[in-house]
Amino acid sequence: MQINLQHSKIATDNLMYLVRQDLPYIVFVQETYLIKNKTAGITRSHRKYIINEEKSRAAIIIANDNIDAILIKQLCDRDTIVREVRYKSTKIIAASMYLDIKEELNNKIEEM
Repeated sequence: MQINLQHSKIATDNLMYLVRQDLPYIVFVQETYLIKNKTAGITRSHRKYIINEEKSRAAIIIANDNIDAILIKQLCDRDTIVREVRYKSTKIIAASMYLDIKEELNNKIEEM
């Protein structure tokens, strides 16, 4: 699942409801809900991955305990989270990336 929460508490609450109902394994999130510049509203029973809690604009939520995920720190910043994800015999690179309309797109494309 992929969602832009637009820093909304209601959108975050709705996402947590959907995660409980639909049981997606992984959620790629942009513009997380913040309280005092820290990500809030994501249920503690789910693993959330954010490189910098303060003003982070990208996150990955893993809602399945059978999935193993390793952070690839050298590719992460407040707008990008990259993890190696393993599930059974499958291994993939998963990324959640926030693209700011005010920033030069070519820089982000090069980063990708």
